[in-house]
Amino acid sequence: MQKSKVFLIIFIVFLITRLFPYINNPVPTGYDAGLYLLNFKTFPQIPQWVRLGFAPGLYTMMLPFFKIGLSSESVLIPLSIFSQVVLFFSFYFVGKKMVSEKISLFILFIFTVSAVQFRTFWYYYVNNTFALSFLLLAFYFFNKKKFIPALLFSFLIGFFHLPTLLVLFLIIVLEFLFNNNQRLFYLGILGFLGFGLLLCYLSQFKQTVQPFFSPLIKSALPLRLIGSGSAPSGGAFYSVLTSLMLCSLYLPLTVYGLYAIRDKFHRLRPFIAGLIVTSLLVLTKFSFYRRFFIQLDLFLVFFAGLGLGHLYQRFQKNKEAIDYLQFYILILTVFIFGFIYKTSSPLITKPLFEETKYFAKITPPAGYVLSLASRDHAWLMGYTNQKIIAYHFGEYDRYWTNDQWIAFFSDISANDKIRLLKLLPRPLYIFINDSGNFKFDSLINLPCFKNTTLHFVKVEC
Repeated sequence: MQKSKVFLIIFIVFLITRLFPYINNPVPTGYDAGLYLLNFKTFPQIPQWVRLGFAPGLYTMMLPFFKIGLSSESVLIPLSIFSQVVLFFSFYFVGKKMVSEKISLFILFIFTVSAVQFRTFWYYYVNNTFALSFLLLAFYFFNKKKFIPALLFSFLIGFFHLPTLLVLFLIIVLEFLFNNNQRLFYLGILGFLGFGLLLCYLSQFKQTVQPFFSPLIKSALPLRLIGSGSAPSGGAFYSVLTSLMLCSLYLPLTVYGLYAIRDKFHRLRPFIAGLIVTSLLVLTKFSFYRRFFIQLDLFLVFFAGLGLGHLYQRFQKNKEAIDYLQFYILILTVFIFGFIYKTSSPLITKPLFEETKYFAKITPPAGYVLSLASRDHAWLMGYTNQKIIAYHFGEYDRYWTNDQWIAFFSDISANDKIRLLKLLPRPLYIFINDSGNFKFDSLINLPCFKNTTLHFVKVEC
């Protein structure tokens, strides 16, 4: 079959996997869509609490579109899909240029069937996805020793996603230390990149960069061994064991891919360095180590594609072996569609999504909403015009102490809960999702609680 036809088939399958969650569904998947919407609405005057680790690249890119009247809500789903398409074509371009067009098709196939990459899409990690695209393109220009485009894409990574910038920085350091032929090149990249990003983030260094990187540095394994602190938070993603299980179907291909290119490591040095860096970040439980599995999987996918391509080349004259490989490809395809079918539903239902938007239309923007479940906080911040009071989340978690929050969620009497609610500003609404109804029945059935909508209750006590 012609390469162009194979590419088209893979691209169609890829598009189906990304469009499937939105068949008859207007609700963005994952958790972060609400936060992206909040930032789109407020940028460049974003709330102070959002500034931790905030990268302005995406919001700067989208700002002109919003200035000409495009709705920030309307771009959420297309933007998520577009970011994945950009990553798809980045894989194709880099694989084709650095290895071969035929091998790039195998890399694209593994990317398409990667449950970890689909889950990145489902979580709505758009900044992360764009940064992965720029990382691949930076690697290509590193390999070609083209300083200006390599520096440009390195800058873009820094403007879009600080954790991926950290990965890039560590890769460049490794290359500087061990790649004797290009030390000056990588020293120049490090110098100009550091200086340029310092100028960009200087005005908000204490609010954005320092609070973000300080915990990361403290979470390094040697410092944890010296100190007495526990392992840091892994971030919002699957556990490492679950992520390994999800990519176990192509992990043997990754190993074989590394073996197959053992004599050609030099031209793929950035990918080797990336695999080493991200593996160490994950296995040593560096801060947000679960989220760093996304970058690790990028390299697992790349080398798995190499492995599958080399297997096809090795056994191309062995019909039985090719039949086994084609059956293996079928298994991977069936797996990803089964995985997507089971896991692609959004966090909230379509009726609840429409209710939230309706609530925003009928209530004045000066009120407060008490959010009682962590899965709801971001949605309420993005899709209502209210100030969201949430436990350990956002800028309005300042009216109750930690003990008072715990007490409110405990089995104290309705009168005691009302006393706590009286400490909160007015007008006040409580959002209670379906899973939390039974916990607060005794409270919301009192006369001073009025339903504004099915799940939004106004407090008049």
